[in-house]
Amino acid sequence: LTANDNALVTFAPATPNTVQSIGPTGHPALFGVAYAAGKVLAFSHDGTGNIITIDRMSGSGTLLTSAMDPTTNAPAVFAGAGTNPLVPKTGP
Repeated sequence: LTANDNALVTFAPATPNTVQSIGPTGHPALFGVAYAAGKVLAFSHDGTGNIITIDRMSGSGTLLTSAMDPTTNAPAVFAGAGTNPLVPKTGP
């Protein structure tokens, strides 16, 4: 990984240790991750407003959309997200 990339990892709930590095997302400055509607979503903190979907098997990210701040009409800057520690890992 580089400073311009983030990775999807799993953690052991009882310790702060990474259990498994799933893989790089291919996207920088992700500052929050959530799970909804069967998707892992990540949110940018770099002024782009990007919302990324992350593949649970590979860690690879895909741009879903870019959000605008309705009060400034500028790209949103995310500073966190709700998370679900029970994201099911599906696939082969």
